[in-house]
Amino acid sequence: MRKPVKFVLAVLGLFIAIGIIGAIAGGNEPEPVPEAEKRLIEPTAILDTPEPDYTPIVATPRPTRELQSALADCPTEAEQAYFNEVAANTGMMGRATQDMTQLFSLAGETPALLLNNQWKLQVAAQFAVLQVGSDALYELKAPTERTKPLQESVAALALTTYLAIEAFTAGIDNVDGSKILEGNDLLARASEYAQSFVKQVETLCG
Repeated sequence: MRKPVKFVLAVLGLFIAIGIIGAIAGGNEPEPVPEAEKRLIEPTAILDTPEPDYTPIVATPRPTRELQSALADCPTEAEQAYFNEVAANTGMMGRATQDMTQLFSLAGETPALLLNNQWKLQVAAQFAVLQVGSDALYELKAPTERTKPLQESVAALALTTYLAIEAFTAGIDNVDGSKILEGNDLLARASEYAQSFVKQVETLCG
């Protein structure tokens, strides 16, 4: 049985980029029995009695065939491909956001850059990357019924990023600091949707 897909989160500027490590094969190690429980399972009175001359038969519960099949195929190939697609686009968007953060940091030190055409072109280039990534994420389709809630988080992430781009653009065009702060808050909210997606993936296979 494969363990659920694990994710690594890299905080890039104001956005969270998701990188998929992939499924890791192997079973779970048995947990040690606490001492208190051992005393309940193996009381002294029982330990002092002679061992029986027969081997007791202990029934071992087995998972149903359907459950075994579901756990062995989690995630499916289609689900893994979907996770990879999300990871590729959010990774690209994360790098763009990191560059954008550096540009806004420079503008914070030198506000006149908000009127500089070269600076505006560089910021617009990062907005374009965010737009392309958001478009791709929004158009994704959940490959299975159990991944539909995950796609809801991905779509919310994409829509919030759209709104952030609009706020940032308005802030730059009108030299309006409040709109830039609004864009910052929206990107922070987008990162929360990314975190929600990651948590859902980590618990997908139980």
